Amino acid sequence: MKTKTTTPVVVTQCCDCGLGCNTAGEWFMVKEQVWAEAWHDRIKPWHWLPGQTVLCIGCLEKRLGRTLCIDDFTDAMVNSPDKASGMSDRMRSRLTAVKSVRLDEPLKRKRGRPKGSKNKPKAAAASDISNGRRGPSPAHRNAGVGCRERP
Repeated sequence: MKTKTTTPVVVTQCCDCGLGCNTAGEWFMVKEQVWAEAWHDRIKPWHWLPGQTVLCIGCLEKRLGRTLCIDDFTDAMVNSPDKASGMSDRMRSRLTAVKSVRLDEPLKRKRGRPKGSKNKPKAAAASDISNGRRGPSPAHRNAGVGCRERP
C-alpha cells in the first residue's frame, strides 16, 4: 500500500487585489502595530485560516494611507534588502526608505453603487411590445417594495 504524500497549500495572493505576493517578490513581515492598523475593524471569523490576511505592499499602503518605510518592518530575514534576487523594486525601495510619505487619501471600503451610475430602465418584454403596451399596467405601476396600499 502506497502512502500518498501531499504538499501543503500556501496561499500568497493579496486578499484585496489578488496579486501573487510571493511570485511578485513582495513577501514581507511588518510590525504588529502596523498590521493591526491595516486590519482595524476588518477581521472576519474566517480570517484565522492560512492565507486569508495576505496583503501586497500597495494594498497595505492604501489601507494605511501612507507608504511603508524601514521602521514598519520587523528584523526577520525575509525583510533583508540585501537579498540577491526575488524581491520587487517596490519592496526594495520600501525596505530602504527612511521615512514614509502620505498618500492622497486612505483606502475606504466601497459600498453601494459607483458614483454616477443610474438605474437603467428594464427592457420591455416581447409580449408587451406586440400588445402595444409600453410599460407596466396601471394596476401594477405602484406595486413593489416599500409601497403600501392606500385606504
